[in-house]
Amino acid sequence: TVARACMEKADYEGAMAALADAEALNDDHPAAYAIRQRAREELQSGIQGLYIAHRYPEAYDLALRYAALFERKSWLNKVLVDLRAHYRTKAQELFVAGEHARALAALDAISSREPDQEPVQEAQRHAIVTAWADKHARIASDLLRRDQPGGAAASWIRAWEIAARPTDREAADRMLERLTSEGALGFRIDSRSATGRDRAIAEVLQSRLLALPNTRVQQRSPHLVVTLLPSPSRCTEVVQKTPKTSNFIAGTVDVPNPAWVEVDQRLAAKDAEVIGGQRKIEALWVIVGELDQRLNEHQAELVTLLGRKPGLETMVEEGKVQRDKAAELEADSLSAWEAALLERTATLEQVTERLAALEAKNAPLQEEAKGAEAQIRETQAAVQAAKAAAKALETERDALPATVERQVDDTLHWDLEDWTRTCEAELTVRLQPNWPTEQPVLRAEKGQEATTDQAHIGNAAAALDEDPKVYPLADDALLSTVDTRNLDAMLPWLEAVVTEHFHVRTTATAIQLATEPHRATSEGLRLLLGARERIDPAAVGLFDTQIRRAWDLQTPFVEVPSPPGG
Repeated sequence: TVARACMEKADYEGAMAALADAEALNDDHPAAYAIRQRAREELQSGIQGLYIAHRYPEAYDLALRYAALFERKSWLNKVLVDLRAHYRTKAQELFVAGEHARALAALDAISSREPDQEPVQEAQRHAIVTAWADKHARIASDLLRRDQPGGAAASWIRAWEIAARPTDREAADRMLERLTSEGALGFRIDSRSATGRDRAIAEVLQSRLLALPNTRVQQRSPHLVVTLLPSPSRCTEVVQKTPKTSNFIAGTVDVPNPAWVEVDQRLAAKDAEVIGGQRKIEALWVIVGELDQRLNEHQAELVTLLGRKPGLETMVEEGKVQRDKAAELEADSLSAWEAALLERTATLEQVTERLAALEAKNAPLQEEAKGAEAQIRETQAAVQAAKAAAKALETERDALPATVERQVDDTLHWDLEDWTRTCEAELTVRLQPNWPTEQPVLRAEKGQEATTDQAHIGNAAAALDEDPKVYPLADDALLSTVDTRNLDAMLPWLEAVVTEHFHVRTTATAIQLATEPHRATSEGLRLLLGARERIDPAAVGLFDTQIRRAWDLQTPFVEVPSPPGG
């Protein structure tokens, strides 16, 4: 019953399964043969009818159903051979016509139903695949010659998807690598000056621009030309002086030894005492000499008088005797003797008086001379004592150093110099974008940087080392700092220009992909591969889909993230 019901629905497989179950219970089921026969007849009729009607896929499927249910008959084998020949012939015709996809689909109609037939048609399939891949490779080369690297990459990828040839993939990867590099904003830096400073500014500016995502240096036909205009600079310095002093020992000087001086002074006093005594002695000797001279002046007269006086006294005594004799004799000669006696007596008295006068004069002179001589002796004794004392002092003095060293203190007056050197510079940049921009195309920045140093003189005696003026930073370093700071101040402006560039490119590419996808493929891939960070995430998937659809590609160019919650 089940088998009949299945037959009514043309479910031959179900019917045969039901019969198998029934036969398992009853080896000799009377209706089984009739049902199987009916199934064979209906299937054969259907196969032949579908084949005649050129409904080859249905005929093929029904023939394989028959082969799976019943033993193969010659008619069935012929039908299968004819069906295979039909599809292989169709594949060849399509191949010749250049319809490679349909040609492969014709072969797939066989291999999808009878996998064991694939080795038979492998050569035919290889020829179709190779020709198809070659066609896309030729298209790629032609597009590359026409400077359409995007289309060339897509065509080589299509060739690779068809034939899985490494050469096609490598060629495609080379194009994709080129497009990736071309996706960045290409810029060139021009300078109106060739000084070392301007070259350094250009290098820093280039590094700053390259630090922005999706930028590269491009000398020919860049998207953006950045021109450095002459950048004036000047450096000035000022100094502030602070007076300073340093006390130090200037050295030593030889000064008289106080002990030596004291002894020398005492020696000088003794020498003066000796000299004074000697001079006094000399003066006293002069006095004695003068006194002796005065005494000598009286001495001759005194000697003469002293010599005459005894004679005169004798003559007076003789005159007295002669007078007395004459008086006794009363001689006439008495008067003469008296006169002579008077004369002699008068002469004696004169001599005596003169002697008395001379002696009166000489007595004080002699006394004075004696006093002077006494002083001479006393002074000589004092001089000898002074000489002895001077000798002792000289010995004492000679045992002492005449001079001693004395420390000389001094004060150095000097200035502590605080130097400040300031360099200021102005930087002007002009932009020439190859797109209509709303950003300003001229920007100037000005800044300054300073360095300081302390300096002062040197003085070895004061242990003050010279500190010359040596700035820690040279003018070039100061200007480099200013230039770098000026460039950094321009970064937001430059980044805004770069952002605008990608916005303009992305918008224009999106419009062209919607209308002329083949022509927009190169720019689309440049942005997709080389500037993906600059594209709206939603546009990434859209660009990828539009390009693959335009070139009939299966391989995505980028990994497209799933939307949140997708």
